[in-house]
Amino acid sequence: MYGYPQSYYPQSYYDMIRAQMAPQQPAPQSSNVLPAQQVIQVAGRQSIDTLQMSPNSSVLIMDTSAPIVWLCVSDGLGKVTATAYDITLHQDAPAFDVAGFAGDVEERLKNVEEKIALFTEEMKKNAGEPHDTGTHGGKPNDWKARRD
Repeated sequence: MYGYPQSYYPQSYYDMIRAQMAPQQPAPQSSNVLPAQQVIQVAGRQSIDTLQMSPNSSVLIMDTSAPIVWLCVSDGLGKVTATAYDITLHQDAPAFDVAGFAGDVEERLKNVEEKIALFTEEMKKNAGEPHDTGTHGGKPNDWKARRD
């Protein structure tokens, strides 16, 4: 190597630069492997206050100290705003009892029909009697006096 100048950088440096310049090929991934899923858990409001999030992101967090779910949203500057939501165990609604509902409607309809019948019977009894309508034109109603 008498006729050629010595390289300032070792040969391994050039190999490293070539590797960085070469297009990167993604590593093959198996199609049946799913990424791990996690539920973020904290213990109380103090843990939420120390949470650091990237800007413009949101996350749902379970509280282990109370039945609460926290919705944490960060703004453009990364300031986190936490909102607490109470959680309860879900219970399915009871099945609707059609037969009981129909029976209840029938009973209520029967009561209304009885009241109408009593009202019409009373109206028939009082049909011949005049009604006191108060005063007419400032004069007292004297229908009882005229009837005698």
